[in-house]
Amino acid sequence: MMGVATRACARRNRFQLLRTVCECSCLSFSNSCMQQGVRVSDVCPLLLSLSPHGRYYRGYLSIDGRDFAFALTLPSSGELKDARIECDWLLAQMLRGKEALLQKLLQESEDEASFLMKLKQILTHTSSSPGLAPPPPPRHPAHYTQLLADLDTIGWKRVTRVSQDFSQLTITTLDGKQREHVFTVHMAQKEEEAPTITCDLPIPFKPSWTGKTTLPQMLERFEEQLKVHQVFWDVMDQLDRETWVLEPQQPKPDSICRRIVVCSNVSLYVSVDPSRPLSLPEFKFLGPEHVVGPIRRRMLAKVPHWDSSGQLTVKENLENLMDLKLPGPEESQQEGFCGECGVCYAYQLEGLVPEVVCDNAHCNQPFHFACLLEWLQTLPTTRQSFGVLFGECPYCNHQISVKLQR
Repeated sequence: MMGVATRACARRNRFQLLRTVCECSCLSFSNSCMQQGVRVSDVCPLLLSLSPHGRYYRGYLSIDGRDFAFALTLPSSGELKDARIECDWLLAQMLRGKEALLQKLLQESEDEASFLMKLKQILTHTSSSPGLAPPPPPRHPAHYTQLLADLDTIGWKRVTRVSQDFSQLTITTLDGKQREHVFTVHMAQKEEEAPTITCDLPIPFKPSWTGKTTLPQMLERFEEQLKVHQVFWDVMDQLDRETWVLEPQQPKPDSICRRIVVCSNVSLYVSVDPSRPLSLPEFKFLGPEHVVGPIRRRMLAKVPHWDSSGQLTVKENLENLMDLKLPGPEESQQEGFCGECGVCYAYQLEGLVPEVVCDNAHCNQPFHFACLLEWLQTLPTTRQSFGVLFGECPYCNHQISVKLQR
């Protein structure tokens, strides 16, 4: 059942779109709006009063077709001259150097509506000044009417995000195994052009497009691709469930790689082909050569024995080829694989774990790639040849090398 927060988000998105349709269908304000009785909602329809006494307004100011986050807070006395203004960074940039004028408007305006009307007039001139990106061309009201109908068809509870100008929509859907997937549509500036789609498929997604293609049709094609890749995600889920995964720590559906623990200070990068997920994946060992070498030779000798029928899991296949048992996720809390980096004394560096290990069997000290690279670059005895730095291990002075680029 959809939660309260989700329902509220759906109602808010639909209300905002309905208001946009109404705004696009109406004429702009005339000078007669300056007469007494104009409300804040008349001047700024997207700026809502969030307090019972009208002392706190929050929402958006619409300037030349663009919406800027804005909040106006009046003190308990209700004096407009002492009001506090909050806004997004772009609006703050437009108001920079106009602090005195802004304070003068607050002091001279009769009420919040008249202040906002004068402020919008000033910002209208400012937004067209050099250095600021021009606003996107206005869309025909029929565009928003069609968009509203499309989202009604899809279901508002599946709409998780809508940008201020409705140029970007994010929709969440589930595949056959109840895995959640994200589908984001970036509308083109010209209505006749195809929108850009970003999603979490492991392959590029470029659905066919005509001027009459609707949002539900594109979502349907995306969901067809979800069915195609069910086996791929089953394989990746097996790796996450049955092996000790070092990277990525929070894998996304479009991630085709896993770095798994093989044994102490040795790990294996596994890259699964989304179009043939049961076939032999690409792999690369990381670790000291005196340990990796024998494992790699056993694995290469048994490659023809890889079972692509699906009867064996990827973990079972890898264990058969390497002739050893891979540690599972239950062992990930044990301190036995790889300790802290020998340079920065931390396990993680910007989300990365140590991946370079000293080849000295009596050392086996791990290092982050970036840490070791920086260390070797500071040593006068370090040599460079064909994009590789050769130097001494910070711990045992054994020769160690690292590529200048990964």
